[in-house]
Amino acid sequence: ASCNENATLIGDNATVDVLPVNASINKKANVTLIGNNTQVKFTISVNYTSDVNATNVTIRDVLPDGFAFVNATGVYIRNGQEIEWHFDTLTKGYFELEIVAKSNATGVWNNTVTASCNENSTIICGNATVEVAPVNITVIKDVDAKSIDVLGLVNFTITLTNVGKVDATNVTFTDIMDLSAFEIKGRNGTFTRNGNELLFNVGSLKVGETYKIWIQAKALTNGTFTNVVNVTSFENKTAGYDNVSVEVIPIVNLTVVKTVNVKKIGLNNLVVFTINVTNKGPSNATNVEIHDVLPIGLEYYDSSESNYVYGEEFIVPLLLPGKSFVFDIIALAYEVGNFTNEVYVTCAQNDTVKEANASVEVVVVNVTAVKYPDNAIVGNNSLVNFTIEVTNEDVLNATYLFIYDMIPGGFEFVNATEGYYKEGNMVFWEFERLSNGSSIKLWIVLK
Repeated sequence: ASCNENATLIGDNATVDVLPVNASINKKANVTLIGNNTQVKFTISVNYTSDVNATNVTIRDVLPDGFAFVNATGVYIRNGQEIEWHFDTLTKGYFELEIVAKSNATGVWNNTVTASCNENSTIICGNATVEVAPVNITVIKDVDAKSIDVLGLVNFTITLTNVGKVDATNVTFTDIMDLSAFEIKGRNGTFTRNGNELLFNVGSLKVGETYKIWIQAKALTNGTFTNVVNVTSFENKTAGYDNVSVEVIPIVNLTVVKTVNVKKIGLNNLVVFTINVTNKGPSNATNVEIHDVLPIGLEYYDSSESNYVYGEEFIVPLLLPGKSFVFDIIALAYEVGNFTNEVYVTCAQNDTVKEANASVEVVVVNVTAVKYPDNAIVGNNSLVNFTIEVTNEDVLNATYLFIYDMIPGGFEFVNATEGYYKEGNMVFWEFERLSNGSSIKLWIVLK
């Protein structure tokens, strides 16, 4: 201060100490390596060491894309992946904030927190890094035989190994097996069944740990079957996969039986051969070929199968286990002798030829005929009644009997037993059957 009256300046002063805002912020995670779908807790530590208060303080945390927000402590504002805490005044001291997040993608993720206030435009920050590693479970599905026969046993082995960086939890695997083609006979694990799916609960599988089971199954039918295993865990819904195929070779045991309706027949009679083909299993028989061979002396006449063509293989497309195919072949005996009818059978599953035969004896039936007149001496223009007696002296029946009478010169036909027919000087009768030991009497009147 100065004036006219006093050139000596007088003065005074006041001092203000402007102190710096001094704070540190750190961030750490409770784990540095986790699997997917796992929670992690981030802790934010704030240490404010200044003697003066900080005002309008904002602490901001931005979660990386590999994490989903779960919860946080304190009063916060959330906008997507960004979480903010606001403080009007911050006094000297230490406090912590927490964020809980859940991993949803693999990778190395850095989580950064920043802080700012009115007194200091310099943003301070801290960060924490967490690696989210995939659960890596190798799956090996093996079988002790690539091919087996129907009704044979096969052993499937399933081996799970955790070759990843993190433990796997809630590990389950589903074994898909066609249970219409296989019957489970044994195993060393417990499962629940849903149709063709067998669900096994493994639980936890630590890093480097191996889990192994076996399943023994019995093949019920033929075909090629693929057995699939799918592995899941809490951290990874598609943790592993493998499959193995088994060829089940069909076994078909065909039998063939051939029978004949009679052991002995008369010449020019019909004989019936019956063919019975049975599949004794255990597999389906397909393209069953039946080839029948008639010997010389027997001639094909008919069959019970309308589409049968003699001389060609007769095909039965499918013959199920335990089922039979039966049909008849009818033949005409045109020569005398002993004749054997043979049949040969094969199928697509078994090229071993099965055969059977049946024999029949063809003989001439012993039929006698006696003819005598009612009068051995007659005058001219007189009637003579001739009696004809035909007798079957054999043990066999005579069939399709043909009787004819020749009228000699010097006589003319007058009449005969009913059922005749005449051609020129010949009179004929036909009979379907003459039983063994029986006779037929006929008469013919000549003039």
